[in-house]
Amino acid sequence: MKPEDLPPISDQELRFCEAYVESGNATRSAIAAGITNEPVYAATAGHRLIRKDQIRAWLKYLKAQQAKRLRVNKSRILNEYALIAFSNVEDYETSADGRLKVSAGLPNALLRAVKKRRIVGSEQRGRGRGDAASPVAVEIEMHDKLQALAHLLKYFRDLPAEEADGAISDAEILNTIAEVLAKCEAPE
Repeated sequence: MKPEDLPPISDQELRFCEAYVESGNATRSAIAAGITNEPVYAATAGHRLIRKDQIRAWLKYLKAQQAKRLRVNKSRILNEYALIAFSNVEDYETSADGRLKVSAGLPNALLRAVKKRRIVGSEQRGRGRGDAASPVAVEIEMHDKLQALAHLLKYFRDLPAEEADGAISDAEILNTIAEVLAKCEAPE
């Protein structure tokens, strides 16, 4: 789609759309577009603009352009969720200097599933003042697996389940994940 194929909007509305794609906030976007400087009026104006079909068409176009520039697509996003969802803490090792690495034979991409790494203990090597300390223990925190699984489950909900030979079926796995997520989201 090209800009000339989109419904016409004013320059101010276009500035609003560009600001909204950057901030995701209708009030700030209305102020940035020069519609008004008053936050109360900007909130109303922004909400009104967001509901207009021609504004939504422009927002969709601008977001698609932004995704293209960033090389973002559903497949890449789903791959990242899958990387997190199916990561295993046993797939990681630490070197003597505390650097995190994946176990032999596994792709380095698995490092993206790690949220943070922290050295929790060290021992002094040698006796000199400038001697380096080597880590005794390294603690890693993984990105949230349940959240990644929830996104994958939502996206793939309508796929037909595959039956496994003598093992747990995909349908049973998806049902179990859905039950766990429902319990996590249920108010106490």
